[in-house]
Amino acid sequence: YLKKMGLNERQTKGVLYIKANGHITTSIYSTENKVTDRTALRDLNELIAQKIIYKTGEKKGAKYFLK
Repeated sequence: YLKKMGLNERQTKGVLYIKANGHITTSIYSTENKVTDRTALRDLNELIAQKIIYKTGEKKGAKYFLK
């Protein structure tokens, strides 16, 4: 289902992580996917734009949840 939405492997892994753990942070996303924080943030912002996840908090305190 997620691949049909055009998500890359990292984004799919991130969505599944949120489903299993309730939320994700940029640092967890970057560690799980072995990418820089900048790439993690870009991927997460794409998921927000597609209305798959939403963000609470700012900067270091930001957490991402499924919609």
